[in-house]
This record gives sequence, structure tokens and C-alpha cells, in this order.
Amino acid sequence: MRHYLFHQYELLKTTALYSQLKTPEIMNFSEKLSTMERLHCLIRRKGTGRPKDLARRLNISERCLYHLLNEMKAMGAPIYYNKSRRSYCYEYEIEFEGRLFKKP
Repeated sequence: MRHYLFHQYELLKTTALYSQLKTPEIMNFSEKLSTMERLHCLIRRKGTGRPKDLARRLNISERCLYHLLNEMKAMGAPIYYNKSRRSYCYEYEIEFEGRLFKKP
């Protein structure tokens, strides 16, 4: 049974869906930081769109998107979702400096 499950896991890893969508467990630090920087730029421009669309745009799962947003909030980013704009926004202007978000 264990061999069968391992084989199924290996098959799953080779499918297109697995290779296209990143999850928090398989993102390394540099990928996560790079994705956070891209997300920060999109939020600053108020051009994220809906969560589902944003996750697809960043090539990550929706679950990973929510995980990253929570990490960014824990780092000091004042993120909220604006329903009328259908975009994530910042409550005020901030700068992303390494591992922290700060007011300019």
C-alpha cells in the first residue's frame, strides 16, 4: 500500500497542475520573497483583481495567496480588500524594505 501511494504521489508531481501552482509548502524563500514583491507592486497599483484571478496571475494556489497575504499583514502591511474596486489595497502608502513594510 505504501509503495502504491508513493507511486501515485510521484505521478501527481509530474502532472501539469502540480507544476503550475505553487503552494506554501513547496515555495522556497526566494520564490516567496519574489512573489511577495510582485504582490506588493500589484497592491500599490490597486490592480490585483479578485483573489482567484490574482492567484492565477501570480501562478500560485488561492490558499497560497491567502497565506502570503496573512504573512504580509504580520510584517506590517495594512492590506484590505476593496469590494468596489475588486482589488486588494493598502490603507496608506507603504514601502517594502527587505522583510518589513514601512511608511515612506
